[in-house]
Amino acid sequence: MALNVEVTLPAFQKHYGYKLGDPVIAFFQEHAAADAEHSGRQLALTAKYVNTPELAARAMWVAEEACRLRWASITDLYQRRC
Repeated sequence: MALNVEVTLPAFQKHYGYKLGDPVIAFFQEHAAADAEHSGRQLALTAKYVNTPELAARAMWVAEEACRLRWASITDLYQRRC
């Protein structure tokens, strides 16, 4: 999954009102290609090393926590800017 293209940029538009091309979200637009490459690497590593139900549960928890922290930090930055 290309996180910036499929999740982050649409969420910036829907929840924060930013439009594509807005300099505030330029970092995320500019790094969309690298994001897709990194996502592919992460999926390959997950498929290779997460091979038990326990590891899968731990990987899911870590991924969910990373998403929560990412959105919390972005929301905080947005609120401080306004």
